[in-house]
Amino acid sequence: VHAPRRTSFGAGRRVVLAAPSGPGREALAALLASQGFTVVKPDGARRDRADLALVHHSVLPKARFSRRAAAATPWIVFGFGAGRHAGAVDGVIDGAVKPSHLAATLAEVFDGVVAADRPARPRPQLQAPARKLRVLLVDDNHVNQRVAARILQRMGHEADLAGDGVEAVVQAQARRYDLVLMDMQMPRMDGLEATRAIRALPGEASRVRIVAMTANAFSSDRDACFAAGMDDFVGKPVNRNKLFTVLELWSERGPRAVPGESALAPAVRPDLIDREQLKVLRDELGDEMLEELLGSFLTSATELMRQIEAALAGGDHGAADESLHRLKGSALTLSFAGVADACDNLRTVICDDKAVDAGAALAGLLRTLQGCDELLQPKDEQARAAAA
Repeated sequence: VHAPRRTSFGAGRRVVLAAPSGPGREALAALLASQGFTVVKPDGARRDRADLALVHHSVLPKARFSRRAAAATPWIVFGFGAGRHAGAVDGVIDGAVKPSHLAATLAEVFDGVVAADRPARPRPQLQAPARKLRVLLVDDNHVNQRVAARILQRMGHEADLAGDGVEAVVQAQARRYDLVLMDMQMPRMDGLEATRAIRALPGEASRVRIVAMTANAFSSDRDACFAAGMDDFVGKPVNRNKLFTVLELWSERGPRAVPGESALAPAVRPDLIDREQLKVLRDELGDEMLEELLGSFLTSATELMRQIEAALAGGDHGAADESLHRLKGSALTLSFAGVADACDNLRTVICDDKAVDAGAALAGLLRTLQGCDELLQPKDEQARAAAA
């Protein structure tokens, strides 16, 4: 028999929150407060001992208190890349802090409840697609093929397989498909070349919707997808939720009206936000606080973009990278995965010192932020409701 699990761990406890300032930190502080914690800054921990330290891995070298001095205080390190500190701290959340992850980690730190002790969660109900689709799955990796094909079949769709771009073009011409899932890097003919060849086919075959499957979801890669004639992209590794979202979107829209139809028709990209995380945040924080934080994010993002542009113009790559880091952190906390990807793209370009590519990467980040702005406008209630 399992002892009843607590859902709130913060009553009467003080938590030191060491994280970059901005909407992301505000959202996390609000989440901790909802658990009953009193949130203090690192300076406040010097006066009275804290019961917990929640530290973003990026500020560890700058922390104003030492692990040795606070040995009696449990430490939880969070953020993408925090896993490398697993052996040195009491708990790790490798990624954005979702309420479920926080609750599980707090249970482990305070109550010693590990994953094996937790009751098994019921399996989620599988969503049913609006209609059955005939999908051409193009990938040279046998394992990837089998996983994606199995997911498609369990959804109720029909999946044909192609091992490279050459096979894809032949099959797209020989049989009518509702959608093509196209890998990017393949022998003989890659995904971009195969897409251009399909768009050049005569008749109905050229109008099929084509969705890229790529592990390189930077803005420059996305622009290349659209330029080749693709309609959308899904990040690897693919899973049921990702495929369900993209298939339902293009199932509803049907084939292209004309072969040259723009792929940028949606005002808000379907992958711009992490829908699951946004729903969790809305449930946890409430509409009013979430709206306030989202508005604050856009305001601070505008200022950060000004700082980034000024830093790049002045050749101060360090300052630009610092502002991009802050923007990415807030974006991840508030579910704007597309913004985080665009920040990563620009940071990579800066790190590689590719001045020619920096302008395009910066433009991609601006476009992505504009998509967020459109999503948050009151006039766009329908897209907003769909996102949540």
